[in-house]
Parts: sequence; structure tokens; C-alpha cells
Amino acid sequence: MRSAFTGALMFLVGLVPALAQFRTPTVDGVIATNEYGIHANGANQYTTGGAIWYMTWDANNLFIGVSGTNTDDAAVVYIDVNPIAPINGGNNADGAIVGQTYNNTNFEALPFRADRVVYFKDGFTEIRSAAGGGWPSVATNVGSYASVPGVREYSIPWGSLGG
Repeated sequence: MRSAFTGALMFLVGLVPALAQFRTPTVDGVIATNEYGIHANGANQYTTGGAIWYMTWDANNLFIGVSGTNTDDAAVVYIDVNPIAPINGGNNADGAIVGQTYNNTNFEALPFRADRVVYFKDGFTEIRSAAGGGWPSVATNVGSYASVPGVREYSIPWGSLGG
């Protein structure tokens, strides 16, 4: 599970606006060919272990897809909506540098100051906001989620991410 978390972190840190596809995937639990843009590692896809992570966005939502995993297991994504330099600089007002504990697993130190953490699995979605170096603010059942065995997709409204 930890390698999947690390893969998601590396994928998000490496994502740059020039790769935006501005596509609108259908959140139905099925990842169609190039639904998330170019399905190649480093473009709109990142493979780690057996998991394949996809990401794209449009004007209204951030879309995350994950295939090759058990949809009852959690997918966790940390997001920095206001990056600063150096990437892990600043203070607790700039985001959390420690992870949120989920299912008895946690990052003791994040490689950047995250402002939001997104957690999703079959039956539950959650977005937490950082404050005071922790994750006290939580919103559940935000956005749209769908899955089929081995594949899940989650659409998150930009307004709920605050960036």
C-alpha cells in the first residue's frame, strides 16, 4: 500500500500545467483508451507495482483514475494548491508536512507541504484540508465516484480543493 501512496505523490509532484488535457472523462469505473489523455508514464499516467494511476482535469473538476488495484483498498492523494519555494519550506500556515493516518498507515514526512489530502475507496470518499500542521477539516462524499472490480474513478470539483 505504501508504494501506491508514494507513486501518487511522485505523480502529482511531477504534473505540470503544460500536460493538461482539458478532457472530461466519464466517471463510470471504466478507463477507455486515452480517456485521460495520452496514456503513457509521465504524461497522464503513472505505473507503480500493479497499480496504474491516471489524472486529467477540465475547467470544473480534477479526475483521478486507478486501475490494477482492489477497489476496497484506499487510494490516497496529497495535493499542494499553492506551491512555495523551497518545496518543503514555509511553516504550518503553508500546509502540512506530515501525512494523515488512514487504515493504520501514514507518511511520517511528506516531500512537500500539502494543502489537501484526498482519500477514496468503494463506499467512501473524503477530502481533508490542512491547518496548523495537521488535517482537522474534513468533507465527505464530495464529487463523483464509480468503480468496477479493479478500476475506480473519482471526479473532484475544483471548489472543494480550494486552488
